[in-house]
Amino acid sequence: MIPITPSLDLLRRPPRWFSSNANPIWLATRVTAIRNVEGTPFVPRGAERRRLLEQLEVLASILGTGARLAIFDDYGGTDWWTERALWPPILTEDARLYLSAGEDRWLILGGKDHAVFSAVAVDPENLDRLLEQVRLFERAFSRVGEPAYDEEYGHLTSSPRRAGAGLGVELILHLPGLMLTRQLRRLLSAAVQLGFWGTAVGPVGGGLVVLVNLVALKREPEGIIGSAGRLGELLSGAEEAARGALLSDRRRLVEDGVGRALGIVSRGKRYDELEAGTLCSWLRLGRCLDLIRRPSMTRINVALWSLQASLLGSLARWRSLTPLEARTEVLTRLR
Repeated sequence: MIPITPSLDLLRRPPRWFSSNANPIWLATRVTAIRNVEGTPFVPRGAERRRLLEQLEVLASILGTGARLAIFDDYGGTDWWTERALWPPILTEDARLYLSAGEDRWLILGGKDHAVFSAVAVDPENLDRLLEQVRLFERAFSRVGEPAYDEEYGHLTSSPRRAGAGLGVELILHLPGLMLTRQLRRLLSAAVQLGFWGTAVGPVGGGLVVLVNLVALKREPEGIIGSAGRLGELLSGAEEAARGALLSDRRRLVEDGVGRALGIVSRGKRYDELEAGTLCSWLRLGRCLDLIRRPSMTRINVALWSLQASLLGSLARWRSLTPLEARTEVLTRLR
């Protein structure tokens, strides 16, 4: 297992599944499967914890060749690694984090739960692959321990929302059209009725939204992933309609917003936190609508990712910059 520490090089290389993603709206779907060993506390201590980690570390083999062990240090702790994957804040300082070579699969051992496996798919048409990854994890776990299970509550987890199927499903989408047409709040309220909760992710103003299932109890993994897929299609369709309406009814507003973003990024010297994320969101929208030909989608994605608070703070420390100067350095790469 290759140890990997936070570094300036890693800060300039986001996970490929995000940096090279050209999908205009639906960026990724992620499943997270959680399992605990029967008869062991969720957060064991001392010798019991060491035995548990020795028992479970073989699970890292499901990540394939080139799997790496993440090291937490003063430059990058749990927040840093969480932001690297646009992940919910489920890491703890004493957990072990393993990631595949492509960083599209992650494994946490010994955190709030004994084993947490996460896999990402960027193709909305191929969500079955995520189920295959979950099954692979389940088979590997069954070989090293009996999962904690209750006839009424299903798989037992530290989060009541994950009990039952022991599964979380996230959708990561870019929804600037719904924000500009002021439809997003209404649609997120409707998503709650479908069993999903939505919130902003990534940098402030970046237009990125994550939706995650609220309930896994008495539901099968296929049903949860199927519901997520239908919700993703619904929101993608609504975003496409919003972008079409903006081009039809408020084209000058869109062209002005995109043009201003391109001009400010090309010549600007200082950017506050909200402005930086908003500029990147406008540029990504402009590329998706074929209103501009530069910067490249990859550069925009990298900037959106780099502007997250912990990552930007680390960049500032490494380069001996203020956060304002670090933010400017990130946006300068878009020129």
